[in-house]
Parts: sequence; C-alpha cells; structure tokens
Amino acid sequence: MAKEYDRRNLDFLIKEVFDSASLCKYPRFADYTPDMFDMLLDSADLIAEKYLRPIYVDSDRKAAELVDGVVQVHPGVEPYVKEMGESGMIGVTFDLEHGGQQLPSLIGGAHEFI
Repeated sequence: MAKEYDRRNLDFLIKEVFDSASLCKYPRFADYTPDMFDMLLDSADLIAEKYLRPIYVDSDRKAAELVDGVVQVHPGVEPYVKEMGESGMIGVTFDLEHGGQQLPSLIGGAHEFI
C-alpha cells in the first residue's frame, strides 16, 4: 500500500527547517537524541503500515456510528490502538510522570501525522 505522506519531506521539515536536534539541548529533552526521534517515527510508520493503512478505504466507506450507546468503529481500529498503547505511542508528548515520553511537540506532531 502506498504511503499517504513523503517521509523524506517530513524529515527535511523536522531536521532542516525546524532543527529538531537543537531541542535536545534543553533539560526537558536532554535524554533524547535525533536518532531516537528517527526511531520513534520509524516505529510509528511500521505500525501504521501494518495496522492502519490497510483499513483506510474500508473505514472511510463506513464511518463510526453510535449503536445502543456504544461507538462502533472498523474492527481493524482495535488492534491498531492496542499496538500503539503497547508500544508507548499514545500521549508521547505527555510528561513522564503522567505516563508519556515527554517528547517535543514537534516530534509528537510528526508522529500523529504519520
């Protein structure tokens, strides 16, 4: 399945335009390196490729709906959300004490974009 974005362009924006490496000098992000940002985005891409992209068309054709007080979505959404949770990729910009990874918003936004 074709990607819905161009990783090369995303990397250019993150690294060259917004200089993500410079964020690592701040105490809040000092435990991170640019390579770690890349690994997170690579992982997000692999998860999206495996779980999310294959259901794009079907899930667009049949929107989520409320049935007897329960929201029903495409059955492929559950394994995707489960994998994202198990991989620690939900709330990546949240503080560490709140269960997040305390990543910069720039990287969190790119992660969500993928």
